[in-house]
Amino acid sequence: MKKTLMFQWFDCKDIARKQELTDCINHNLAIGFDEVIIYNDSVDPIFHGQNIKNVSTHSRITYSDYINVVKDPSNYGSLVVLTNTDIKLDKDILSLDSLIKEKTLIALSRYEKKRNTCRLPMVHAGCMGNAFATNSQKRDSSMRYSIGAAGL
Repeated sequence: MKKTLMFQWFDCKDIARKQELTDCINHNLAIGFDEVIIYNDSVDPIFHGQNIKNVSTHSRITYSDYINVVKDPSNYGSLVVLTNTDIKLDKDILSLDSLIKEKTLIALSRYEKKRNTCRLPMVHAGCMGNAFATNSQKRDSSMRYSIGAAGL
């Protein structure tokens, strides 16, 4: 079964934050996904590889983008994982396909070692969906909400 990872790359002005994002991406690229789809928001692609597909865009990735990949017939039966750029996934994410049943979407939350790392007052550490996983199948693509807040 094919395993696909999706996330967004954007122009982060903060050098330390950009390095954090780059570290997360390099970690996730090394896990072993068969395909990686990177939505490059108003920037040239900087991550390349045999299994990497770069998509140029001028807006934030949306749930609709995710659902469009999930419902693409060429992906049926595949595990499709969408994550925020600043998340380091555990390699066991690749085994989620055995747990996900038809019409099931799993939302994963991150664990914050430092409780003050979330910048938004409405977000409590450890209580925010940062990765989503499902098995690809025919779906409705009417969801058009941005994923995350710009620059976070």
